Amino acid sequence: MSKYKSDDIYLERMLKACEKIKKYSSELTIEKMQERDLEFDAIAMQFQVLGENSVKVANSLDKIPNSFLETVDWVGLKRLRDVISHGF
Repeated sequence: MSKYKSDDIYLERMLKACEKIKKYSSELTIEKMQERDLEFDAIAMQFQVLGENSVKVANSLDKIPNSFLETVDWVGLKRLRDVISHGF
């Protein structure tokens, strides 16, 4: 369990963000997404949610990321969040 909340909360937020990304992008091409600010912003926000919660999970006492080192790029998620938050 993390210092603040159960890891389940952070993992649930990550799952919900993934579901929203899939929903928002399901019928978009790269070209259409670049033309449609609303969808682009919504998708970027969900990637930011993913990154923010991945940091909280990575800092947890449960060390969940150690169980998924080969399947989840935890550092990459955090870096993507940093680019979205500070690079725009």
